[in-house]
Amino acid sequence: MSETAREDYLASYAGDRFVESAAYVRNYPTDLPVLAERLGDIRTPVQLIAGRHDTLVPPSNAQFLHERLSDSKLDILETGHFTWEDGADDYLELTRSWVEAHRTAGSGG
Repeated sequence: MSETAREDYLASYAGDRFVESAAYVRNYPTDLPVLAERLGDIRTPVQLIAGRHDTLVPPSNAQFLHERLSDSKLDILETGHFTWEDGADDYLELTRSWVEAHRTAGSGG
């Protein structure tokens, strides 16, 4: 991890932010079933990328969402929590191909 990225992570979790966000994430097992019935109503395409070795947000959460979102794609990388950094090349390719596949004709891009 670069020093700039490290400092950014530390700043984003200053004070009690990390504890608060970890508590939020740890509620997923009870919160996700409450949302389960409504997830099927979401028609927006969704790309889910999870780390197979993520101990903070287990990939089973992404699998749960994938099974209930009608237009989703799930990719699980051989990383921990910071998939966008630990698997940067794969993450970039997945997001790039997702954006290209879902680009609208009128977007000018």
